[in-house]
Amino acid sequence: MMMKESKVHPAVMPDGHKRKKRNSSKRRVSTAADLLFPMFVTKLETVLENYSDGKIAEPFQVLKRRGDLVNWEDIQDDEEDAHIIFVSHEWLGWGRPDPDGVQIRTLCRVFKRLMNGEIERVDSDPNHVLFYKQKHSIELKEWKKMLANTYIWFDWMSMPQSSAEDEATFPKDQMKILVRDGKKAICSIPAYIERSDFMMILAPSATHRDR
Repeated sequence: MMMKESKVHPAVMPDGHKRKKRNSSKRRVSTAADLLFPMFVTKLETVLENYSDGKIAEPFQVLKRRGDLVNWEDIQDDEEDAHIIFVSHEWLGWGRPDPDGVQIRTLCRVFKRLMNGEIERVDSDPNHVLFYKQKHSIELKEWKKMLANTYIWFDWMSMPQSSAEDEATFPKDQMKILVRDGKKAICSIPAYIERSDFMMILAPSATHRDR
């Protein structure tokens, strides 16, 4: 597992003055990459509550209807201790990223172990240290404090997913909107990374269902 800590730069207006931030100073308002679709995240506690028992991860549309998604813009100003973790992973199926639930179970298990103090320290990936000459370590106390107020970005849950719907029965006009918004969200991924505090590489041993 590799963690990345984002470098945050102040947003600057055309006149040279710093823009008043709506969110915590730890998160950037402006991004170098274009933000074409809102950034949606889910509280870590909600992810653990929904999927720790082995339930298959549900798509964006289901979480949105249920009210589990939080728009990045709506994270409260007083949540200065809030952290956003961007989860990067390989899809294990052509239409669904984690058809057997291997990855979401691993994600929940790792976070629970970190919260319970079972992992004393997490270091940067050795290859990252070798190539970029940067080494970051997060110890037990830091994890417990950070995970007490953490939001998760996970593509299947955070972006519109047209492949989750049945093309034969799903309304065509709504499908067009899903496809359109999904493409916008994909193009916005670099901006989502910029707005995250950490990146987690989720890569458990698993087999691609369709290969």
